[in-house]
Amino acid sequence: MKKEVLVFKTNIRSKRSLRKLGPLFNNLPGIGTWHVDLADREKVLRIESSGIAPTQVIGLLRQLEFECQELM
Repeated sequence: MKKEVLVFKTNIRSKRSLRKLGPLFNNLPGIGTWHVDLADREKVLRIESSGIAPTQVIGLLRQLEFECQELM
């Protein structure tokens, strides 16, 4: 499958929040690497993936009560 980079604006603000995401993203098939830039004003989440739709990521983050919006 073709790899792509998904980019999102989030409200993830702390390392504690990142610890909530780790088990979710690390165990989800199709997600390679992921990173949240906590220093960025928009708390940008970048995911290298194959076969994952942006709507899936948004839904997963909303289940954990995070805001998430795809950046194009």
